[in-house]
Amino acid sequence: MKRILCILLMIVLHTACTSWPIYATAGHKAQEDTLRVNALNTRARNLINTGDYAPSILTSDSALSMAGQAGFLKGQADAYNNKGIALFRTGNLPEALECYNSALDLRRKLGDKAGMAATLNNLGTLHGSQGKYPEALNCFKMTVELRTEIGDKPGLASVYSNIGSIERLLGNYDEALKNYRDGMKMAEETGNYSRLHSFYLNIGNIYIRQGKEPEAMANFRAGLKISKETGDRESEALCYHNIGLLFSNSGDYPEALDYYYKALNIREQMGARQVIAQTQDNIGSILASQKKYKEAQAMFNQSLSTRKTLGDREGIARSLMYLGDLHANAGEGKAALDKYFESLKICQEIGDKEDEAILMSSIGKAFYDAGSDSTALSYFDQALRISKEIGDLPSTARTNIMRAKVNLRARNFEKAREELRDALDYARKTGTREMLSTGYTVLSS
Repeated sequence: MKRILCILLMIVLHTACTSWPIYATAGHKAQEDTLRVNALNTRARNLINTGDYAPSILTSDSALSMAGQAGFLKGQADAYNNKGIALFRTGNLPEALECYNSALDLRRKLGDKAGMAATLNNLGTLHGSQGKYPEALNCFKMTVELRTEIGDKPGLASVYSNIGSIERLLGNYDEALKNYRDGMKMAEETGNYSRLHSFYLNIGNIYIRQGKEPEAMANFRAGLKISKETGDRESEALCYHNIGLLFSNSGDYPEALDYYYKALNIREQMGARQVIAQTQDNIGSILASQKKYKEAQAMFNQSLSTRKTLGDREGIARSLMYLGDLHANAGEGKAALDKYFESLKICQEIGDKEDEAILMSSIGKAFYDAGSDSTALSYFDQALRISKEIGDLPSTARTNIMRAKVNLRARNFEKAREELRDALDYARKTGTREMLSTGYTVLSS
């Protein structure tokens, strides 16, 4: 019996001794795998920041594979989130959505509030790009709650910027400015210098709509300076794009094209298809103004095709509107109205008030050109109501000029002068040279 017990004890001791190095090795391997996954996720994020999206996606896939084998849930969540960002930047919205949802599920299981906030913020951005503004605001507000709870001031700065952008698209300019300024204040308080460029850009966009173009230009140039200093190529391209827009509004088309092509060059290098389409539309608009209709139509069709592939409803509506303008300039009224109404339907579905006002005015002009003045006035009235409601001065001025033309044709001269005085007042506030010229031409007639 003693012999049996001795043998059993020897076996137990041997097992314990031989197993200890195995457990130590397994623990060491798990630790190594964790470090490797973290390093891959850091690299993927750095590649996103430099605009190298394809390599970032491959790196995230490697991190996902390794994290899955190691059972490292946080590493998996980070990799899904990074991959979602890179896919979103390249316009692959359906796969980006899948990745964000996978990341969010894992982060909820882990109780990772900071991670949940980051992914909800990304989901809000994706929904916003599809024109799903209520869904976007819901995600952003959940992000605010989480980041307030954990005291994440730099993160709050970012989400306030996103809320401001949605409020701007809904025409709530005062609410948008409030969120942008709150976000900028937090970025300054936390020394988050690299975030400031986005606030300058967004505030500049509001100033454009309020007719404060010198203030807008000052903000865009401040944003460009920071973007260059921080090496943020994506924001640098956006600054070039917006400065080009200001030059275009003032009628300086050569300068506008110079900035647009700078933006397009960076965006093509980055493979950022969604924003490439945006720049193509603006270049197409200038080409149309220069009566280079075939070149303009090619640009618009490229952007429309890209946006349909991406499911970018806001962008699809914008491209259709530009194609409508092109047909209108070529005297093709029916084709113009077809594009305008198709665009208007999308804008009303997604709640894009800015473009809805512009489209109402454009549809009115198409009916005016066709001699249907009463129908034209009904659309001008709707355009004026929306543009005044949201404080869009350029759109208000443009519509007043068209109403004046209708009244001139009906020989209601006093009413026409009143409309033109209002239009010129708005045009002076916006500094829009082309609109001022049109207004004075109509007034002299």
